[in-house]
Amino acid sequence: MPSGRSRPLGLHDHWLVRCPKLQTVTSRAAPGSYGSCKMKILTIFLVSVVLTTVNGCPDGCTCQHNSLSCHWLSKQNYADLLKDLTHSSIDSLHVVSTADFSIEDLPTLASLSQLTIENCSTPDPWLVQRNRFPNVRKLRIIHSNITSIARSLVLAFPMLEELDLGYNQIFSLGSDSIHLPRVKKLSLNNNRIEVLGVHILRYMPQLLELDLSSNMLTKLVTSDFSSASTLRILRINRNQIKTIECDTSTQMPAIESLDLSFNELSEMPGDGLRDMEQIVRLNLSFNPINAIPHAALRLPNLQVLDLSNTLARVVEAGAFSYLPHLHTLHLQNNKLLLAISALAFQNNSIVFSMDISNTALRIIPAAMFNYVSRVDNKKIGGTRFDCGCILESLEDMGTTTMVDWDSAICVTRKGAIQKISELTRSSLTPEDTCRPDLFIPQNSIQTAYVGDTYHIHCLSNLDDVEMSWKTPKNLTLHSFPPQLASPLPRLDYFTSSLFEPASVEKVINRTKATTEYFGIDVVLGFDNGTYECTSRKDGMSASKRIHLIVKKPDIVLNATHVGVTSVHLAWNKNLHVQAVDKVALQVVTYSGSDFKREVQLSLFNMYCSYNLINLSPDKEYKICLEMGSLA
Repeated sequence: MPSGRSRPLGLHDHWLVRCPKLQTVTSRAAPGSYGSCKMKILTIFLVSVVLTTVNGCPDGCTCQHNSLSCHWLSKQNYADLLKDLTHSSIDSLHVVSTADFSIEDLPTLASLSQLTIENCSTPDPWLVQRNRFPNVRKLRIIHSNITSIARSLVLAFPMLEELDLGYNQIFSLGSDSIHLPRVKKLSLNNNRIEVLGVHILRYMPQLLELDLSSNMLTKLVTSDFSSASTLRILRINRNQIKTIECDTSTQMPAIESLDLSFNELSEMPGDGLRDMEQIVRLNLSFNPINAIPHAALRLPNLQVLDLSNTLARVVEAGAFSYLPHLHTLHLQNNKLLLAISALAFQNNSIVFSMDISNTALRIIPAAMFNYVSRVDNKKIGGTRFDCGCILESLEDMGTTTMVDWDSAICVTRKGAIQKISELTRSSLTPEDTCRPDLFIPQNSIQTAYVGDTYHIHCLSNLDDVEMSWKTPKNLTLHSFPPQLASPLPRLDYFTSSLFEPASVEKVINRTKATTEYFGIDVVLGFDNGTYECTSRKDGMSASKRIHLIVKKPDIVLNATHVGVTSVHLAWNKNLHVQAVDKVALQVVTYSGSDFKREVQLSLFNMYCSYNLINLSPDKEYKICLEMGSLA
């Protein structure tokens, strides 16, 4: 041992002490007898333990019980540490900010169960000896510039259950499967991962929790997780996800918690999540979602939904009607949220808690509280309601709802602020009476694309009003409340409605006028123009105009495979067509001067992402959208 350093002592150190032979067991032990010797042995043993605790810890390290933590080790300290570890029986080892550190330098540590390497710029551990760490359950290598996951990890750590490789430089997980048969928790947060391999989780049969937050993923492809049949928790927040592609019919069947916050989703990912029947918690906060439409999600077991801090301007009728077990809803800090439909929770079980603080809401429909049982003061503050209209809602509100209005405020017509808890008829002037008014959540000039499904929103601030719409062709249409869509999945498609019209039981009109929006199932060029919505009640009326600009879409064809004799193209990836029974993709093939072939391809796709065209070389193709005559 180097001078000045104490060898760590353990329970197996041997001390030789000679004692006089025991003379009698009945008489008091005299000085120097066996009883006194036993005390000496105990004293020596205690001294050895004290020396181990005080002086036995390697330089640059701290020791506590069977744990060893080392920081900023010099080369000499690092070399001494490796020597001390050779015969060590420690349970936990933590090495921080040590230059030239490598897992390969560590000796076999049979009793080690936790190993943490932090800020060591360690090279990728590819050549670690088999069974070097036979009992390690938890391995953390963070802030260490690792660029890949070593396939040899399972050899060196055969009992590994938790792996944390966060805060590194991993940019790809490759296409090969990672064999970690016992791992239950895998953390890959704060790396540079752009793409996941389709089979990357195939050999993790016990994986329960996966953290991919703070990476560079631009899309969520559910088939990447289909082999992880036991996955319960997925954190994929703080990425750059714009789309969700569910190109498999059995994606993530066991998922219970999904965090998609802080991404770039502009629409509710309804179809992308439709088969996650076991999901209980869903976080979509901090996404640029612009609306929460009808039947936005169909998740039978969802209990907690976070839609806070989005760009949503409106919550449509039936938005949460297919979430029968929804318990808690977060809508706070949606600064642009102007309207929540009174029918948003229709057919829903009672929502226990809803947060609508710090929104642009001016009113709350009284009928909405038939489905919401609690809104406390912390979840309604910061929203400035219209004093006259909120007073009417309070008078019409049922007694089953518990609302704490202590921190809630409203604004009078003259701009005065009042506490809603102190609001009475006598505290308002006649001009504060709630009169018919209309909210246009989006701008008065809006843009839609041919083939899209589009809603022009116009909502009244009063219940039980008469609404009508005037179209660009000067047709006046009486409005009806929005109808809930069928809970059954759509299996119809364009080719059946086009070629087998007798099999279509009910033809749905292309347009519909409702008390909340003018809906267009399939936008066409002649839908361009000015729409006017009008509300009437008790001899009073209000009108608003919205100008719709219709543009032609760019049909993006992405090459997914280029072969010798054909090219595979993904063709409807960028289209927002929901009326799959009315619209198809028309492909016209030209081969030579006299041959022409026309094919209609259905937009229906059971995998809800995109379809493929197999094109042959040396031919000219014309591709466009086509609408059936039944529309």
